[in-house]
Formats: sequence, C-alpha cells, structure tokens
Amino acid sequence: MPPTEKLSPPGHGKIDLAVKWVMKQQDGLYLHSRYGVLRLSPIGSAIVRVTFAKGGQIVDRINDKIAVHSVDKRWMYKESGSTVDLMTDELFVQVDKGTGAIRYMTRDKKLLLTERSKECRQLESTTDGRFKTWLYLDWQKKETIYGMGAGDNAGMNLRKTARYISHGNNIGELPFILSDQGYGMVLAADSPVMCCDIPTYGSYLHAESEEQMDFYFITGKRQNTIMNAYAYLCGKL
Repeated sequence: MPPTEKLSPPGHGKIDLAVKWVMKQQDGLYLHSRYGVLRLSPIGSAIVRVTFAKGGQIVDRINDKIAVHSVDKRWMYKESGSTVDLMTDELFVQVDKGTGAIRYMTRDKKLLLTERSKECRQLESTTDGRFKTWLYLDWQKKETIYGMGAGDNAGMNLRKTARYISHGNNIGELPFILSDQGYGMVLAADSPVMCCDIPTYGSYLHAESEEQMDFYFITGKRQNTIMNAYAYLCGKL
C-alpha cells in the first residue's frame, strides 16, 4: 500500500480541458485544450490508445513493453455541439467538449467507464523534467476493479482501497486493471503506478514520473477476451 502522504493529489491552478479544436491525423484523433493535447488512437476495433501531454506536443514514443505499433484505419468521428465522438466496430468513445472528460461505451452505447467531469486529468512537473500524472475516474457504484499486474497481489479487488498496481515481483509487466463491467486498462508507464479509490482522496490512477499520460482501453464481452487482447497488445500471443 502507498504511504498516506502520497494519496492526496497536490493543489493546483485551474485546469482547462475544454476542447478548442479537433484534428484527424494518420495516428489518431487530436483534441486540443488550453491545458494540453489529447490523442485517441484506435488499435483495432476493441482497443483505443489514449495519450495526453501537457502543453501542445505529444511525445511520439511507444512503451517498449507494447508490441502492437500500428493504428487501425477503420474508425470514424463526428462533432456535435457538445461532444466529439469516435467510433469503431466495438467502441463508442465520447469526449465532452466543455470538460474534456471521456465516456467509454460499447458501440450500442452501453456505458463502460466515465472520467470525472471536473478536471479529469492532472499533470505536475517533477524535478527531472517529467510529470506526475493523475487520471480521475467515476467508477460505477457496484463495479469491481481488479489489479492484474502487481505480482503476488494480482487479481486483488481495488475498490475502497489504495494499492500499487505496478512493479513488485512482476517488474516486467505493465500495470493492468480489469473491470467486471466489460473493460480493462493497460497503463504504458515505467514508473510506479497506484490505484486509489478512497473517498477522502478520490478515485484515480496515478503514475509517479512519466513523459506524458499514456494508456490503452480494451473492451470485450468476456473477461478472457479482454485478457487475450492484453496479451496480444504486449506481445504474449
């Protein structure tokens, strides 16, 4: 478990994640805000890579534990007055223009996960020129989240607690959480990563020292389907 002094996110000025403009590129959909740039990159119909960099430039680097580097071409997007929607055959990813928060849904719009509507992402500079990152989430009330990349603690329920989900005895593995609501998340992070779900501090995923925020969202009708997609993503299949 993390020490208590690490659980409270730091104070900060206003984080303005409202989407100012949108641009489609070969490597994904770019959504720019005053705070930074968000990129959504579909990796097949059931996986989307989500990258966020503070400022205006995403670092063009893929974690060396990720084996799949190509971006799928079979996706669409549309803008409405209040949202930007990205669609694959299996995923419907909706970004609120006013807050920048993402809602992850199946293609028939069954809710999987939503980010916190207010200031869903936070990046704070470290002394070595990197960033501490926080991704704030609104998990469903009866949802169960399992940590699958923490060595001896693999498969542990992460709700209402705070745990490191990286390194430990399984230092070669990327942090991976699995939900009973039909999705998983792989964090492409080399530094220690924790998951917190304690009301006093909030619900979030936190990495201690990264170039940018970078993770993969996976959906699947069965847990073994998600696990197989994780193995494929990391070159284990």
